[in-house]
Amino acid sequence: MEIADKNNEKVIAEYEDFVRENGCFMQSFRWAKVKCNWESEIILSRDENGEIVGGCLLLIRKIPVLGSLMYSPRGFVMRNSSSEVYSDIMSGIDILAKKYRAFKFFFDPLLTEDEIPDYIKNAGFIHEKNAPRKATIQVRENYILNLENRLCEDVFGEFKSDYRCRIRKAEKRGVRCEIGGENALSDFYPLLLETGRRDGFSVRKREYFERMLKSFTADECRIFLCRNADGVPISGAVAVRFGKFAHYVYGASSGKFRELYPNYLMQWEMIKWAKNGGCKIYDFGGIPHYKEENHPAYGLYRFKRGFGGEVVEYAGEFSKLYNKIPAIIFSRLI
Repeated sequence: MEIADKNNEKVIAEYEDFVRENGCFMQSFRWAKVKCNWESEIILSRDENGEIVGGCLLLIRKIPVLGSLMYSPRGFVMRNSSSEVYSDIMSGIDILAKKYRAFKFFFDPLLTEDEIPDYIKNAGFIHEKNAPRKATIQVRENYILNLENRLCEDVFGEFKSDYRCRIRKAEKRGVRCEIGGENALSDFYPLLLETGRRDGFSVRKREYFERMLKSFTADECRIFLCRNADGVPISGAVAVRFGKFAHYVYGASSGKFRELYPNYLMQWEMIKWAKNGGCKIYDFGGIPHYKEENHPAYGLYRFKRGFGGEVVEYAGEFSKLYNKIPAIIFSRLI
């Protein structure tokens, strides 16, 4: 087990390459730079040849008086599932729990309930099967599109016929989808604020998106922005492609111009961007309440399923308590 020196550029680059090959962007050290209100550590597990075979980005949030909360988003990252590598990483987490006076550690792997190995199931973690949406940080139910060994035209051909028609109509009606970086924030962020007010969710500060675009490279994080024929921004999204995964992370749209179908064109452009970047999976993001047709959020699922993917339900969070009383107090405060 090795707790990485974050100032050692060679080690960090080695870790980034490993995560890019085996994990998702939330285990990248770049993600730690976005989450600047958390401290961070990286734990490595190496084989007898010194090669990284497992790793973990750990985010640490210090809580006054109580201690700290430790979280590994979408961790751990392992080349192959291994109880030895898992135990090696956990030994590092236990050491850091003492260092930071942690009262709780939790992680939420990119694995379904059936894919969770026995060495995690039998490790004594607190785990709630089928946890409700508000009980987990990350949405458990995602909509996934497989891109591996498929040409773009084949992917397009499996969209619902009316979706293909709407994408073509959007282009014919003058909608254009631009790909940009920080330069696009001035147009994207007002759309996001409008969407938050309309749909009733809180919106992160603009600085958060600035950090995201600065922390990841131009090849990894982009803003997609659709404009109508007059150049007015009418929909937008923040997308990340990292290794085999591409993720639709944040989306926004105007309450007007829906007859131009900008969101259909925008999703298609992001799927092509994912495919052209060598990604094997395009993640449309969460579809909470996808089984409840009468729920207001059901529309997310109804929209995404027309692109021909599949529903994946991840297992959720696994927690270890180091100090029960502060953990209980903290749970009552949030």
